[in-house]
Amino acid sequence: MSLTEPLRTPHYWYDDAVYVLLQAEPVFYLSLSDRAIRNALERMKIRARDYQKFVSAYPSVCCEPLEQFYLFRKGMNMLNEELLCDLLFSFGWREANWGAWLAALAPQPVYAAHLARRLPTLPHGTTVVGLALAACGQEVQQELSDTYALLVEVRETLDRLPVQPIPVRRNYSRDQECAIRRENDAVRDAYRTGGLDAAKKLLDQGLLRHFKATHQEWLRAGAPDAPAVARMRQLRHKVLPRF
Repeated sequence: MSLTEPLRTPHYWYDDAVYVLLQAEPVFYLSLSDRAIRNALERMKIRARDYQKFVSAYPSVCCEPLEQFYLFRKGMNMLNEELLCDLLFSFGWREANWGAWLAALAPQPVYAAHLARRLPTLPHGTTVVGLALAACGQEVQQELSDTYALLVEVRETLDRLPVQPIPVRRNYSRDQECAIRRENDAVRDAYRTGGLDAAKKLLDQGLLRHFKATHQEWLRAGAPDAPAVARMRQLRHKVLPRF
């Protein structure tokens, strides 16, 4: 990936891809910078040691000092190759560092090539990417050996938490993007002719509703597929398909 290479179109909906990052402490991404990541791992090691007896009790018993571990386990449960590529190549450095962090916690050999491609263009993420590459099977760099040992200890605690795959919404297709424009046009028409209540009814239907929902709301609804694209030239006050 060169400095001038355009961002890739993501496979997954952005709000879902970064959901766990946004649930973490507001500036956690700064903890993944080269100078801070060792301190972050040391703090996690201490919490894991002090509250070890509560780890295996999750999710029946939640321990507030371990909340960060629960969030990271969710991120690990969401991660796959496509999502990692989204985080590394479709957004900014914060998301790229987050993707490398998840790859370090839930490594797969197939991740290594993507991490190596992103490394030269991530100047403030060389440590977290180096740790992820080592976790994915490459040789541990000498200067990272102590930090990597901390990572292994933290990962051992995370591996004791439940592994339960978490679905993520796909990003919209070209057809869906066109359909969303039509739905937006229909909402504007409804507002002009029927007022706010008429517009709100359309906002709560179709693709607009599907992508407006938060990741948690979508999961609570049963993680439904996006509604089929309406085959019509224009939508005017019609009931849009629900998900």
